[in-house]
Parts: sequence; structure tokens; C-alpha cells
Amino acid sequence: MPDLKIDHDKLAYGLEQGMGNTLTIFADLEPERRLRTTACGLASTAIHLYAQQSGIPSRLVISTPRLSFDPEMQHVIPLLGDDQPVAIETTPSQFLMYVGLSIAYEDTTGDSVFPPEKILSFPLHEREVVVSWLTKAALDFQRINKRPRSKWHTQLGKGPLATSSASVIQDAYEQIWNPENFTPWVPPDYVVEDGRIVSRSIPEDAIAAVSTTPECLEC
Repeated sequence: MPDLKIDHDKLAYGLEQGMGNTLTIFADLEPERRLRTTACGLASTAIHLYAQQSGIPSRLVISTPRLSFDPEMQHVIPLLGDDQPVAIETTPSQFLMYVGLSIAYEDTTGDSVFPPEKILSFPLHEREVVVSWLTKAALDFQRINKRPRSKWHTQLGKGPLATSSASVIQDAYEQIWNPENFTPWVPPDYVVEDGRIVSRSIPEDAIAAVSTTPECLEC
């Protein structure tokens, strides 16, 4: 399988625009906020369908990490390629809610506190990429968390890991992308239908297979 070249900005833009063409709850959000939510099933399915259409091997898995503070949480991830698959993390920002960072927090404070990256990709055996990224983002937010109250007087900036140590946060994130917690996932028909709509908005060159075999000039 050739290497994959993934343009994260193009992919994020395509997914966000495509979600606006669906009848899902994500279409009601501003485009730039759609990947800050729990849209992993829809976004992952769209990437999976896009990859299949492009001739790139792809499969979907669902992680069930059974976190002590969120035991019902499950997370869908597309894996592209065969022997050493590349994972595309479509909604990593959703897990910053565990330390209190949310869209509501930004709305209330007027601060732009989400990391600029919306999508990450990494060989599955190098999953420390996403774990380290999230841990750093969580710790950065802990230092600036204002604990504001919303206009409904609800306390914001709260979360089960809001005051946890780096090691506790890292351990929680490691469980989400631990392959031992993965099982194959087949999306329901309605998710496939919406995913197909979203996939049509992904630019053709957002994900591309790139050959690493040197060209033979004397062949």
C-alpha cells in the first residue's frame, strides 16, 4: 500500500461543509464548529466512503475504553491502509470537554481557546501523537480556565479531568486509542446515507495515495 498524503485543512473544510448539507444536528452549527463536537460517527463514515471511492483500503472501528468517569462513551475511528493503517482522528477536540473546554465556554468568555488543529492523522502504532496532542491541549487549558458562568448561570469550565494531573489525563486519552479497545463498526443505514452526502464535499486531493517506490530511469 502506498503512503497516504492527507491535507488536514482541506479534509476538515470538506467535512464541515458537507455536514451542512445533511439534516443532522451538526448542520445547525456554524461550519467552523462542527468538528469540535461528537460528530465522529458521521465524519468517520464520510472519510471511509471517500477512501473506498478512491481505491484506498479502509475500515471503521469503534473504541469502547470504558473510562471510569464516562463509561458509556464510544468513539468511531477510520483506519486507512492495510498492514500499518493510518488512523484519522476527525473530532479530537470533543475530548477537551473532559477538562471543561467547550463551545459554550468560548461563547461565554469570547476567548478562542481551542487548538487550531481540527483533524489529526497518524499511523496507528504511533498513537502517542494524538495522546500527546490532547494532553498538552488539556494542560494548556487548565492554566487559563476562567470557570465562567453562562447566561443561564451554569458553571462552565468544569469536567471530570478539570483538575487532574498530566499522568491521569494522559492515561485516560491512551485508553481511547488503544487497539485492544477497538471492535469493527458497521454504521447504520442512516449514517451511511448522511456520510455519503458529506463525502461528496471532500476535495479530491484531501487524501491521496503516494507511491514511495523510486522511479527507474533505466527500465
